[in-house]
This record gives sequence, C-alpha cells and structure tokens, in this order.
Amino acid sequence: MTDREFVLDMFLGKNIKVASVNLCTGEYAFVKASDTLAEQESMTAETIDEYFRNLIDREQIYPDDIASCRYHMDLAFLRERIFTHHDKVVNNFRYKAGENYIWVTLEIITPVDVSEENPWVVYCWSESDQDAYIMEDGVKRISGIYERVLKINLTTNSYMELAKDGSDETPPTRRTSSKASRLLRRLARSGDIHRGDVKEYLEFTDIDDLKTIFSESREPIRLRYRQKVGEVFHWFSMEFVPSVEYTEEDQIVMLYMKDIHDEYIIETNHHRRLAYYANFDTMTGVWNHEYFYKRCQKYNESEERYPTAILYTNINGMRELNRTKGIEEGNRFIRSFVELLAGEFGKNSCYRMSGDEFLVLFEHESEKSVRNQIIDFRGKLKDQKLPVASLGYAWSDAPVTLEELLSEAENKMFQEKQIYYRRANIKKDIIYKVHL
Repeated sequence: MTDREFVLDMFLGKNIKVASVNLCTGEYAFVKASDTLAEQESMTAETIDEYFRNLIDREQIYPDDIASCRYHMDLAFLRERIFTHHDKVVNNFRYKAGENYIWVTLEIITPVDVSEENPWVVYCWSESDQDAYIMEDGVKRISGIYERVLKINLTTNSYMELAKDGSDETPPTRRTSSKASRLLRRLARSGDIHRGDVKEYLEFTDIDDLKTIFSESREPIRLRYRQKVGEVFHWFSMEFVPSVEYTEEDQIVMLYMKDIHDEYIIETNHHRRLAYYANFDTMTGVWNHEYFYKRCQKYNESEERYPTAILYTNINGMRELNRTKGIEEGNRFIRSFVELLAGEFGKNSCYRMSGDEFLVLFEHESEKSVRNQIIDFRGKLKDQKLPVASLGYAWSDAPVTLEELLSEAENKMFQEKQIYYRRANIKKDIIYKVHL
C-alpha cells in the first residue's frame, strides 16, 4: 500500500460518510456512504439541498436539530462563509443510526484555492467524540453558539453564568449574588425586548411559574421573541431545559438564549414556499383545487351571503392532443389557455380543478356583468389558435354554499361538452361524471 492509499484509508475510516460537493450548483458525489435504505433513497436527489430535504423527510435528522441543520447547510449561507470569509464550517446534529440517534459532526473541508471558479469542497460526517460533551468542552462549544447560557436554581432563585454574548472566549463560570428573577426582569425593562413581546417574555420567565411547570414535566420549554441587537431587533430563542442535576429539592435548569434571526427567516421562507405549493398549481401558476375548497369552507362558515358566480371550463380534445402530439405539447396548450383565462378574468380568480378543467370565481358581481364577461371570453377563444373549451356557468345572488354553484356550473359545462363531441362526430363512447 502506498502512502497516499494509507492516508486515504485512514481518512475514510474515521468518517461515516464523505461526499464531494459543488457549492454553486449543489452537485454532489459520495465517496463513502451508509448502506441503509433511507440513505440510499435520499441519495436519489440531484442536489445536496434535495439530499438534506430527503434525510429530513425520512426522519434521519433529529426533529430539534432540523432548523439548525437547514440553516447551516444552506448553500447561499455556505458560499458567503467559505468564499467571502474563508470560515471553517462545522455543524453538530443528531443523525439516525439504526434505531437510535447519534451525535455526528459535519465538517466542510475546503481546498486552499476554493472560490466560485473552484467551488468543490468535501463534506465529512464523523461520529462525535463523546468526551467532547463533558462540561468544560461543552461550555466552549456553546459559547460560540448562544448569546447567553445560564445555570439557574429555581429553588434558591440564584444563577451561574456559563457563556455570554456569543463570544468565542469562554467566560469564567461564576455564581452571582443577584437573583435570577431580577436579572430576567432587568432585561425586559431595559428596552432591549420588543415592546410587543415584553408581556409574554415576563410571563415565560416568571420563576414561580417555572417551578410549577418543571415540577409537572421535565420537557424543555421555548420562547421566540425579539431582542435589540445594535439599533435593530433580531429574533431570539430562549429555552429552559432541566439540568442533569435537577431534583424536586433543587430545581436546577439551564437557560439558553440564542440569536436565531437568520435561520428563523430561512425557516419562515421555507414555510411560505410550502404554503405556496400547497395552494398553487405549479404548472400554470393559478390556484389549485385544494385552495378552492378552502374558499368554499370559508364562505360556507361565514354568515355573509353575496352575489357569486362560477364559470367552469374544460379544454376539449386534450386526450387526442396528448396522444398525437405528446404530453409536452398538451401542457403547452394548457398553459396557453390559462394565460388567456387569467388575462381575461384575473389570475387571482382562476383555479385548476383537474388536468384540463379550470374555473373562475366571481364575487360581488351582477349576473349581467358575469354573463357579458363570459360572452367576451367566448369571442376571444374563437380568435385564438387554442383548443376549444366547453363552458358552463352558474350565478346566485346569495348561494347557501359555493358547492351548489360548482355543481350547477359543472353540469352545464358537461352538457356543452356533449354537444361539442356530437358535432365533432367522434365515434366513441364517452362517459361524463355529472354531479346530481
């Protein structure tokens, strides 16, 4: 064995997984990987971002560590840390090995000339050294993560400061003569807590309430609040966790305070994207049928009733078009039709109900106004080189439910569609589902 092979074997031997990653494109290739089913399924992803999402979806990362992992593994964040600041990036989280979670360290190793022109780095997963979690090393680790770490005795209302201000230098641990309750109240009254969060903050940090909470349960409790950093407010996380020294006689807890502004914004944006995909049809950009039924529920539960109409449309001949021209051409026609529909009635009023069925929701409009708009739309359909669509609409000055309008409009559309196929002289049996 050559020296190079020996070093490579040593390197691979101490790591659980090793992957080469392009920080610009997200491309990746594993040099060493786990052979579990969840891991193999996760590696079907095309980018490293998708790979991490797959791990999360398959519960391979401990739930409490997901937000931090997602934040630290965000490619834009990593490019800034590595390309701009040349920082060393290390993240610790719990990863599922067999039936249990173990602590792993993910370290990103970079070449000397790493840059946008040379964006390839190496992700190395290794099992964390258990000795790293003894008190002394643990304090050094958390001092770079948390703005403040306190060890509080709820019974005596005293505290010991373990880390402060997110400094890389670990402050000497010391007990103070000041009461913990006074320290927590002082922060609220200093003006550093956003006034919209002060009441909740004071209730959350009440020492007597904390004693009651932890006497009933040993589960950690958390609060998100806004705290001033310089001249602006950042989102912070405050977490009380029972210490390993906790007893009913000595209710000792750990308090972790952390600036989570950046990762909170990333998490919020992630949820917004999920909400978008839950309510929108990604191919056409209009609302999907799930969101329409949410609108139905909202209307039905409201006491207000007002003039409402539904135009139900179905693009004729799509099955034949897909068969002769292909799915891609069929999708192009659908997008063209929706572009015309949204241009006429407004994108915010349009919903995709199924593959080639769309509806338009009119609210607070007279029957005459709705009818004239539909007549104009029929005229524009005839002028376009688009698949002809069958239409049906229903209007009511105060429908009891939106579903009754949907049923009437859909029935009228199917009646028109049957006429279209008879005129087209299509020699086949066609079965339509009509709401009764």
